[in-house]
Amino acid sequence: MVNPSDCLPALIEYGNIAYEYLHKYLTDDQIAAYLDYFHTPTATKRELYGHITKEHGHPEIVYYALESLARINALCNAAECPSEEPIDTGRAFLVAYEALRAGVMIWAIVDDKGRKAILALAMHGKKFAESVGRKPDKFTKLLESIVTEYYQQNGSFPNYMKVLRILKQQQGNGFIHTVDDNNTIEWGEEGTTSLPTLKNKLSIIRKKIIKK
Repeated sequence: MVNPSDCLPALIEYGNIAYEYLHKYLTDDQIAAYLDYFHTPTATKRELYGHITKEHGHPEIVYYALESLARINALCNAAECPSEEPIDTGRAFLVAYEALRAGVMIWAIVDDKGRKAILALAMHGKKFAESVGRKPDKFTKLLESIVTEYYQQNGSFPNYMKVLRILKQQQGNGFIHTVDDNNTIEWGEEGTTSLPTLKNKLSIIRKKIIKK
């Protein structure tokens, strides 16, 4: 049986392709804010497209790159916290379709080097399980405690750079092993989390705290 976490290195490389491209147009904070918007349950694709291209004046390709990165982040989450139960064939098809669509969008914006990375990922040929109702892992619980404590002390949420600094301070404590600014965070026995996934997790945690 395929271990979804085996796909993370390829997914991280794939996400970095989109992230590096977006840096031509957007800052880290802008990328994080747009990704938060993509994960807003009530936002439609038409609204997202209009917000990014018409209201903010970004090229259409920036919208496609952001949409691709949001999909890749979702796949990273599914790989890190796969469902313990199989999903039905209809939902499995939709997950595969979303992954394929992200690939098509990324293909349109990258150079030859990026295309080779995408082909390598495609040839990997592994399926991803969807995360549904699984309890948060130890790293997510650590992030929740960091964000909650910061919010209680400051009345505002920490951005991902602040969280990274806090995690760096915890390197070598027996749980957080390494924090790489350009790639991944290594934690626990064999846990790894990409920076795009970290941003996505922080967005979910902020929304969870606000709802309390």
